[in-house]
Amino acid sequence: MIDLTNPVILIPTLAILLICVAISKKIKNPYIMLGILALNIGLLLSHFFGMNSENLQNEKSLYYSIAIDFAMLLISFLSYLWIDNIKAKEGGSKVIEDGISWFWDKI
Repeated sequence: MIDLTNPVILIPTLAILLICVAISKKIKNPYIMLGILALNIGLLLSHFFGMNSENLQNEKSLYYSIAIDFAMLLISFLSYLWIDNIKAKEGGSKVIEDGISWFWDKI
């Protein structure tokens, strides 16, 4: 299981996330962020199922990792909506109709 409370793992993970956001914005392709979103969901599920294992060694670290997973999930989802909006403003088709406004209306 990946321990996201370790700075040696957390910093490269966040760097990869930000690099994917920058690449996705540069080529105006929101589907890259959908892939990152799927990876974040998988990571969250692996931490969740790890919480249910019997050999739980560091419970506090696992809770922090789950919180970091949720933060990265939110960042990747908002990045997806943002890049989809950029693509739509340039004349491409939107994947989600009125993406960022749709998100804030639901909150």
